Amino acid sequence: MDDDRQSQRTRVRRSSPSRADNVCLYCRRRKTKCDKRLPSCLQCQKDHVECIYSDTASISLADEFRHLRNRLREVEKLAIPGTSKIARPAQLHSRHEDPPGGRRQVGNHAPFLEQLAAVNFANLSEEVCELLQSKPGEVYGACQIYFQNVHKWMPVISQRLFYQRMTEFSKTKRPDFAVLLLGVCLLIRYAVIDTGQDPLYKIVKGEYWHLCSCLEASIELVQAGVLIACYEHASGMAEAAYGTIGLSARMGSWMGLHNQRLESDLPKDSDAWLENAERFNLWWGIVIRDRCLNIEDTAFDKPFAVERRYIPVQPPHDCENLDLSFNATPVINTIGIFRRVAQACRLLDRAVYLRQQKVTAQPDRADGEMKRLDDDIRRLLGILIDQNSGSLCEYCEASAIVIAALFVLHGQSSPSDYSSVVPVDVQGNDHIVATTASSLALKTAERIVIDVARSFNRCLGEISMIALPPTYCYIIFRATEELISFHGSTDRGQWSQDLEVLREASWHYGRRWQIATHHLKSVDKAIASLEPNPPLTFCSFEPLQNHPCLITLFDEGGA
Repeated sequence: MDDDRQSQRTRVRRSSPSRADNVCLYCRRRKTKCDKRLPSCLQCQKDHVECIYSDTASISLADEFRHLRNRLREVEKLAIPGTSKIARPAQLHSRHEDPPGGRRQVGNHAPFLEQLAAVNFANLSEEVCELLQSKPGEVYGACQIYFQNVHKWMPVISQRLFYQRMTEFSKTKRPDFAVLLLGVCLLIRYAVIDTGQDPLYKIVKGEYWHLCSCLEASIELVQAGVLIACYEHASGMAEAAYGTIGLSARMGSWMGLHNQRLESDLPKDSDAWLENAERFNLWWGIVIRDRCLNIEDTAFDKPFAVERRYIPVQPPHDCENLDLSFNATPVINTIGIFRRVAQACRLLDRAVYLRQQKVTAQPDRADGEMKRLDDDIRRLLGILIDQNSGSLCEYCEASAIVIAALFVLHGQSSPSDYSSVVPVDVQGNDHIVATTASSLALKTAERIVIDVARSFNRCLGEISMIALPPTYCYIIFRATEELISFHGSTDRGQWSQDLEVLREASWHYGRRWQIATHHLKSVDKAIASLEPNPPLTFCSFEPLQNHPCLITLFDEGGA
C-alpha cells in the first residue's frame, strides 16, 4: 500500500513541468506572481512576451534593454491594425482610428493622469515607479523617442547614466528622477489643443516646484528644469519659462556647474567621464535656453539668468560623443549639431548684448561691433547651409538661432553711419529700395526663412515632427512681421504667396509647439487690419496623434 502511494507521488513529480530557481524578469518588474515554469511562465505566455530567467544579481543593463525592446515592439503592433495576433479589432478601432468625419476627438485624459493629479506630492514617485514596473516597454519606448529626437539638439542627459538611474529607481524611488522621467514624456507629447495647458504639464510643474522647495539641488532636478523651461517657452508661457530657467541656473550654480570644465585625463566613456561631460553639457543647455527665451518680445528687456562671464569657453559634446556606447555610427571629428547650437548661441548673446548697449555705446565702437558680428553671423550661416545640405532639419536649431541673431542685431534702427544708404533691387521690384544695410540684412533673413518654410511645407511627410526645435517658431514669426511691414509696397501676388507659405509653416509648427499657434493668431490679427478679405486657410487647429507608447501610458482611457 505504501509502495503504491510512493510510486504515485513519483509519477506526479515526474509529470509536472520543470521550474526555474527564481522568478522571471517580466514578473519581477511587474511585481506579479510567477509560477517559474520552463521554458516560459504562464504570465509571459498570457501577455505574449519573452520569458527571461536569470539570477537577479547577474541581469545586465543590456538584457533589460533587450526585454524592454521586445515589449515596445508589442506595443507598436497593438497600434497598427492587422499586425498583432494579440489585439482585438474592436479595441484597435475604438482606440486608434479616427471617427467618422475625419476628426479625432481629443480632450479626455487617461486615468493615470487623473491618478497623478489626485495624489499628494509625497506619493507621486510611488505612482511613477508603479507605472515603470507595470509598463516598462512603453516607458522605455517614450525615452527612446526622446533620445532619438530632442536629444540631438539638446543633449543635456547622458543616455547611459539615465538608464542606470532608471534601473535604480525601482529601489530608490527618488522623486527628482520621477519628475525628470515625466518631463521627458512631456517634451515629446503633441499639443492636444491649440491653447491651454497640458494636464501632464500641471502635474510635472507642480511636483518640480515642490521638490525645489524641500530637496537639495541635484542633477536630475536641474535637468528637469531645463526640459520644463523648454516646454514652457515652446508653449508660449514666457513668464513661466523665465522663472523655471532662472531657478535651474541658480541650482546649477549652487552645484558648481558654472565652473565646470571638461576633464581630458578621465577614461573616455567611463562613468566618471560621463558625469563630468553631462554636467558640462547641462550648463550649456541652461545658457542656450536662457538666451533663446530672451529673444521673445515679452522677455527681451529682462536680465539673463546666466551672466555673460559664465558662458563656457569650451564647446559642449555632441550627442554622438556624449554616449559612445549608444552611438550606432562611427564618430567622426567634425563639429556636430549641439556644438553648432552653442556657436550660434554665442552670436545671439553678442547680438542681444550689443542691441541692449546701443543707447549708451559710443557710435564708432558700436558700428565696428555690428560689422564684425554681422560678418560672423553670415559666416556661420553659410557653414550651416553647407553642412545641412542633403539632410532634413538636422541643424534646424543652430540655423534658427543664427537667423534670430540677425533679426535681433538689425531689428531696430542702427547706430551712427552703419545705416549708410545702400540702394538695392529686392526681388526684381524696382520700386522697392532698401535704404540701409540693416534693412537689407532683414530682407535677406526674411527671404531665407521663406525659402526654408517652403521646403518645410513641401517635405513635411519626410520630417519627424517630434524632432523639431521650438526656436524656428520665432524666426518664422519675425519673417512674417517683416513681410507684413512691406504691405502695399511690393508686388501683391508675390506678397500673398509668401504670406501663405509662412502661415502654413506656422500652422504645421503649431501642431508641435503651441507658441507657433499664438504667433499665427497675432499675424492674422495684423493682417485683418490691413486686408479687407483676410486669408481663411490654416485657421482651425488639428492635433497630431501621439506615439502609441504615450497613448498607452497616458491616453488609454481617452479617445
